[in-house]
Amino acid sequence: MAVTLRLLRHNEGRQLEEVFQADFKAARFILAHPDYVEGVRARVIDKDDKPQWQPGRIEDVGTLDLVL
Repeated sequence: MAVTLRLLRHNEGRQLEEVFQADFKAARFILAHPDYVEGVRARVIDKDDKPQWQPGRIEDVGTLDLVL
């Protein structure tokens, strides 16, 4: 949700092409992030629904982790 809010604020008043570019950049970043791969593994591949997030607690996620 933090990424979505950041994109909404970033894209306010921008041209549609710029919005698409920012969304594409965000999608590439998210798909390449190790936690995305871990989530797919836990849900789709192993079906154990026990992802090992890095960091393991939401409180440990820093502001820089949310930067695109």
